[in-house]
Amino acid sequence: MLTQQQFGNALKANVGRVDRYESGHDGSDGGCDCIGLIMGAVRLAGEKWPWTHGSNYAARYRTLDLHAVSAAKDLRLFDLVYKAKEPGEKGYDLPPKYKNSGDLRDYYHVGVVTRTNPLRITHCTSVEGGIR
Repeated sequence: MLTQQQFGNALKANVGRVDRYESGHDGSDGGCDCIGLIMGAVRLAGEKWPWTHGSNYAARYRTLDLHAVSAAKDLRLFDLVYKAKEPGEKGYDLPPKYKNSGDLRDYYHVGVVTRTNPLRITHCTSVEGGIR
């Protein structure tokens, strides 16, 4: 299991090799998407990520202690932060394979807390074309 510092170092290295947003990629070829940024860091740190490439999968099956956050003070360095939509909310688009998971939120984006004061969340996004 990775330590927080190992993950943080690998995340920084992965950020350094990303030059564009590209869905389904993990940074190894310069492209990444939101969960790919995290997957690439895990892989750079010497661990495997043999599971599904998706933030809905990661939130449900690979994230420990998933809970709602109401303030920046609730976050710690290297926490994963998911954006989610509730059923009926505009833009909600939960993939069918998760509709029986018991959690009906659509976890459509994820980033990593890379600074707590002031808060900074590093993520890879199509909206802004890469790392932000």
